[in-house]
Amino acid sequence: MKNLHAPLLFLSALLATACLTSAKEHLLHLRMDDLVITSGSLPKGTIDLSYRWEQGRLIPEALPYAASAQADEIYLVLASEPSGNRWRRSRFNASDARLAIRCRTLPLTGTLYLPKKEGDGLQPVSFRVNKGTSSKKQDFQKTRKDHYEQLLASGIPGAAWFRHQANAGTPDRPQRPDRPSRGSLEDTLDLFSGGRALSENLQFDRELRLPNEGNSTVKVDSIAGITIKELEWENLLKDENTQLDHLASSIPSDQHALFFPTFSDMMTVFDEAALRGTPFLRMFESRSENAKSKEKYEFQLCLPATDLSRLLGPSLISSIAFTGSDPFMRTGTDLAILYEAKSVQGLLAALALRRAQTAAAHPEAEAVDGKVLGTHYAGLVSKDRSISSYAATLGENVVVVTNSLEQLKKLALAHKGKNTSLAQLDEYKFFRQRYRRGSASEHAFLIVTDAALRRWCGPRWRIGASRRTRAAAALSELQARQVAGEKLAGNDFPELGQISVIEGQVQSEVYGNLRFLTPISELDVYLVSDREKRAYEAFRRGYQRNWSTFFDPIAARLYVDEEKLSGDLTVMPLIASSDYNDLIEITGKSRLRAGAGDPHPEALLHAILALDMKSPTMQQATGMAAILAPSLGVNAFSWVGEWASVYVDEGPFMEELEKAAGQGEDAAWEFMESNFGRAPVALNLEVNNPFKMTAFLAALRAWIEQTSPGMTEWTNHEHAGQGYVKIAPTGEVRRDLQDEGVEDMALFYLPSSKLLTFSLNEAVIKGAIDRQLAERDRRRKRSAAKPIVPWFGESVSMMANKEVLTFIDAFSREHVTREFSSRSFANLPILNEWRKLGHEDALAFHEKTWQVALTCPGGGKYVWNEKFQTYESTVFGHPGEPQSAKISAFLLKEFQKASFGLTFEHDGLRAKGELLKRLPKSRD
Repeated sequence: MKNLHAPLLFLSALLATACLTSAKEHLLHLRMDDLVITSGSLPKGTIDLSYRWEQGRLIPEALPYAASAQADEIYLVLASEPSGNRWRRSRFNASDARLAIRCRTLPLTGTLYLPKKEGDGLQPVSFRVNKGTSSKKQDFQKTRKDHYEQLLASGIPGAAWFRHQANAGTPDRPQRPDRPSRGSLEDTLDLFSGGRALSENLQFDRELRLPNEGNSTVKVDSIAGITIKELEWENLLKDENTQLDHLASSIPSDQHALFFPTFSDMMTVFDEAALRGTPFLRMFESRSENAKSKEKYEFQLCLPATDLSRLLGPSLISSIAFTGSDPFMRTGTDLAILYEAKSVQGLLAALALRRAQTAAAHPEAEAVDGKVLGTHYAGLVSKDRSISSYAATLGENVVVVTNSLEQLKKLALAHKGKNTSLAQLDEYKFFRQRYRRGSASEHAFLIVTDAALRRWCGPRWRIGASRRTRAAAALSELQARQVAGEKLAGNDFPELGQISVIEGQVQSEVYGNLRFLTPISELDVYLVSDREKRAYEAFRRGYQRNWSTFFDPIAARLYVDEEKLSGDLTVMPLIASSDYNDLIEITGKSRLRAGAGDPHPEALLHAILALDMKSPTMQQATGMAAILAPSLGVNAFSWVGEWASVYVDEGPFMEELEKAAGQGEDAAWEFMESNFGRAPVALNLEVNNPFKMTAFLAALRAWIEQTSPGMTEWTNHEHAGQGYVKIAPTGEVRRDLQDEGVEDMALFYLPSSKLLTFSLNEAVIKGAIDRQLAERDRRRKRSAAKPIVPWFGESVSMMANKEVLTFIDAFSREHVTREFSSRSFANLPILNEWRKLGHEDALAFHEKTWQVALTCPGGGKYVWNEKFQTYESTVFGHPGEPQSAKISAFLLKEFQKASFGLTFEHDGLRAKGELLKRLPKSRD
């Protein structure tokens, strides 16, 4: 045996050496020509990739990629030109592609997923890398960096991880993704910029680093805030006793508030919001993510919405109010819920039971109690503030639950009269006179006060929000390091204070964590840097330019029941650069009367606009008409009354159009182009002087025949004894229209003592005549008039029936499907990253790590596709093999009727809207 000892050691050493040699890491950088294609073939020539524009960036819809079970890392990118030609991203040529691989063994097999020469999607092409292929470390690292920078530049979920990976291992190469600058300090001061997307995409340059104590030398109170005057609300108040919300006396005047008259009203609104609000928001968000804010705050406050709470709530609570220092619910705010209690002790006992149940399930949370300004509180708090609930009583019957002692302090000061409360504000009283408390048409009432807006736009809040956004960027980077298994060096971000990790979440003692950032009200923002001061002053200058005179609040009322949804919003005043300025100038002092615009049940869509013919805009239009057509006279439109309306009547055209829309957007446009002359659309103008109107029409005809002789034919027609005029094209004009596929196109007009009606559809004109005759007959017989429903707005109004809502849904379906598919695919790269790192349930890992859930906007689920080595949506598929889904995302299609109106007043705006779930029964 002793003789065998030396040979065995030698063999063992030899085997170990062989293993080490075979396990040597290979860093490969390959052209397509370097690969051995074993199945399929590389596409020849250049292929145009589908892409979209988003915020000035060209984003390919389906990027080619590679996969290999033997590779630790594998990246397929397109070689970039020194000029940085961004258009090359929209084209694929195999000669431009580079494959970077990190692996332990060769030969290696894998699959390329490359664009098809024709059609959508990607085609699998199998390949082999032979033994003996040489490593190219520097080229591998460059390609790896290019891959992650391309993902980062796409603006898709996972940006913090992509940014970290782009910088990993290449400290000598600065990150320069090809995208617009999104990292200026001014960006972080925007009013609602504190979102996840911005913080994840911020770059860590010197300008964006949080200031240390030595750099913060400017007192924030020395910086001027918003200086726009406040509206004099006392001049708008009525001389009457106004019923106020009981809880308004406990809410600070500089906070927004959402009131619910009863506990049942709150649950009704929340249920409706869950049913429709989430899909509605999904339509307008650039990312398909769900921060689950409602669930997070319910858990944090120990207030789960259970069947038991629904049952007991009405017996313990009269009214409810929500308030807080700011509206940044997704990232973290100091939220407070105030209850007008029917039984204070009963409600406090129920809240204590909820905290006890939470504590039993989460022993890491600690029970706390104490006093704030003499107000006793009891609560439950965890170190990461995922649980942070404080309950207290203010006065005799106001019970508060909040996640912040700073917020409790503010409420106590307002309740005790040491600070101004909401109930003391004239603007609040004005809105409570407009939206009377106790009205049967109110389930919720929202107010955002002048003082709240000023504070949100003031230096302390904007700089605090900016710091928090920049802190979130730093936390995102540390979270990425935590995922990568790297050591967290707290001195990299000393401004975050002490860094710890709690259940996988990076925690800052100053700014909290990505689940719940420390509320701005709790941050120490008393000294700021000179750079921050200048950034705020730039923000303030731009912000104040939008208000010419006043700077004032917003209020809204909401009503929900089984038959309808209705809302009533007031904004006073509108900003100087409002999109409504043109409408305000046109409508002027005119107001729409009930019955104006020729309302009739056959109209599927009806819109009406008030006209102030004495307004500068309308006077200018009259002057332009006199210049272009002198024969019309200097007062060409003096016969026009106080409104103009447009309506679309029911009929075969709309039925055919809806069928065409069901075949896609292109089919709908093609139908409208070919059948434009049949459109059952009419324009109505109110007439205040029929004699001037007659003179105008005669002058108009003379001008047309003089300027375009022989091109039109004017003929008189009659229906039921009432005359109307047909203007038809003649000669070459008619032949040109026929060549374009348009047959028998003509314009009809119907003059009367009160209306002038224009339409391309003769049946519409005849319908208008029938209504006029029916009204004359009613008056002759002195029959009772049908009830006249007033318009929802006195300046602008619109009504749409179910047929129109269904058409809009069909017409928009293709566009919505395309948009939702793109958002769904945007979630796949980061899910594939987590899968590559060994996380089988990538969705759960992403939500736990980044505190946001990735969702398919089409309502599908994400599952793993083994063939294409990627996650896919059960609705949309994946870029390599997209599914032709048809998504119906238009949220109004299930309603029977939609009405909307605007009224311009006091330099402000009042907007009313109503959605009928079912039509009211006829009284006939």
